[in-house]
Amino acid sequence: MKLEIQYLKKIIKKAGDEVLKYYKLDRQKQNLVKKKDGSPVTKADLASNKIILDGLKKFKLPILSEESKDILKSNINSRDFWVIDPLDGTKDFIKQNGEFSIMVALVLDNQPFFGMIQEPALNNLYYASKNQGAFKEKGNKISSIKVSSTDTINKLKLIVSRNHLTQKEIDLAKKLKLSYVQRGSAGSKIARIAHGKADIYLNSSDKMFIWDTCAGFVILEEAGGKATDIYGKKLRYNLKNVKHKNGFLATNKIFHDLIVERI
Repeated sequence: MKLEIQYLKKIIKKAGDEVLKYYKLDRQKQNLVKKKDGSPVTKADLASNKIILDGLKKFKLPILSEESKDILKSNINSRDFWVIDPLDGTKDFIKQNGEFSIMVALVLDNQPFFGMIQEPALNNLYYASKNQGAFKEKGNKISSIKVSSTDTINKLKLIVSRNHLTQKEIDLAKKLKLSYVQRGSAGSKIARIAHGKADIYLNSSDKMFIWDTCAGFVILEEAGGKATDIYGKKLRYNLKNVKHKNGFLATNKIFHDLIVERI
């Protein structure tokens, strides 16, 4: 299929503009509700979801979204599909701290092929296609991005979840004698590794799904980084198992194997 990157940029930016309309409202007017699993969702999540779903229909592929999982019932065996998270970091969106993102990814033959992450509040757009490099767009400026070249272990910058921090991450930081920074949105954290602002992102919980990581996976690998589960095993991207049961580890690649060993 022909990948129309400029068209995809327009879709995600349109969704971002819509999200920002809700973001500027006070928290009560964001109309927060709870999903069946207890996680929050707002009108912004649903509005972004609709814009992206409508925009991707022309490609005539199944679409898996965090906010509309019906694809699993009729497309379970599909190897080619879109994966979207219309608002990653809803809790941070509600807190109005800017740490949320919108993600769109394309999986071909059960492997992430294209990924795009937008941070609407920060006006950042990251994207990559397999074997084509990774890029950051801010305003009218587009630049290629690479992971850091930090090769001294005590200088590594560790970034962890704001909402799903576990003892395993805290213990790893102590073992490696690293301080850590907490941040919202998995997409935002992976993007930071991809453009060299951090070196390790670890989430050892079982709270991550393929819509949290798929877009970032492509961007990170094209920027020279590496992503696996926390035991160093290859991540799966298919519709039969959409959950990363063994967490997620993203690094600048240099100390990836050592970190797995320490975990």
